[in-house]
Amino acid sequence: FGASRLIIFNAHFRSKRPPDDPGQRLAEASAARKIILERAASFPDALVVFGGDLNDLPGSAPLNALEDGDLLYRVGEELGDDAGTYIYRGNSQAIDHLYVYENQAGSYEPGTARVVRNTPLGLAGSDHGGLTAGFQLRQQ
Repeated sequence: FGASRLIIFNAHFRSKRPPDDPGQRLAEASAARKIILERAASFPDALVVFGGDLNDLPGSAPLNALEDGDLLYRVGEELGDDAGTYIYRGNSQAIDHLYVYENQAGSYEPGTARVVRNTPLGLAGSDHGGLTAGFQLRQQ
């Protein structure tokens, strides 16, 4: 965008549907973190954003692996109980996430994260709500 560089990664980690394989989601998260950090190191002038249906809750081993070392910030964290994007057995769960690697190129705009739905369950025909957030790109 103009003189600013933005790198975006999207992922869909293994579902918890039987047969559940939490080890696969942990491996996916570890591999994603490695790729994200490698790309951020290769392009220090870029804001790097990662998101998708990660099929796990805050505090789970896969999300903890992504957040290891505090290099990636989960923007839905500030929403607390309002971060739920998926309704499972009547309970809202935060399983869709956005992460940002903040640097001199840009940052997350605090207070802009929100879950969007256009039906009681989801958005645009999906059974998941969408998680949105604002980011500030800085001119280099």
